[in-house]
Amino acid sequence: TEHAQNNHHVLDQCLALACIVYEACKVHRKTALSMCRRGLTHSAAEFMKLNLTTGWFNWCCRHGHQIQV
Repeated sequence: TEHAQNNHHVLDQCLALACIVYEACKVHRKTALSMCRRGLTHSAAEFMKLNLTTGWFNWCCRHGHQIQV
């Protein structure tokens, strides 16, 4: 989120909240990307394995650290 990018002391909290909201709304790609940005790579991989196609899984693994959520 833009707020998190400008206020690094709340970055993890904002991304955690984003994960909860995205998951509740079934926006699986953004949930996975938020997890990757938080450094939760293994959790994101498990989530993607259950909720995303192989193509999106590969894309998220390659680009997840570069994407702004």
